[in-house]
Amino acid sequence: MANRIEEIAKLVPSKTVVADIGTDHAYLIINLLLSKKILYAYAIDNKSGPIQNALNNIKKYNLEDKCEVIKADGLNFNLKKDVNTLVFAGLGGLNVIKMIDDNKDKLKYIKYIVTDIHRDDVKVKEYLSSLGFKVNKSIDIIDKKKGYHLVRYAK
Repeated sequence: MANRIEEIAKLVPSKTVVADIGTDHAYLIINLLLSKKILYAYAIDNKSGPIQNALNNIKKYNLEDKCEVIKADGLNFNLKKDVNTLVFAGLGGLNVIKMIDDNKDKLKYIKYIVTDIHRDDVKVKEYLSSLGFKVNKSIDIIDKKKGYHLVRYAK
């Protein structure tokens, strides 16, 4: 039995700058920063509750200097040029496709996209492939009796 957050973290390339879209509690970012795997992170969510949870958790681990929390819908924020990895975990595939499709210009510096798509993952794969992203690594896990298909795409 695997821990979903730890398995997603394994797919995030080392020494990258990550934007975690739909961060919720920022557990993935905290895992990545505490393990010193990534250089910096942006925790993005569109709801006030998750934003407050993320802020509280990041403060609890004294990671404020390594992470910025942003309230935004999908990729509708000022995506910094240093971000080279996007994470979409726990979201529906059609929602992810819409987020990216509405902001294709922001993919200019993105080298990796890590997904944990809960519906329509085949459509996401086809869509990302049309944008030049290829499956770099994928794993199937079971966490709390639920199956997950985790994928890292690379450009």
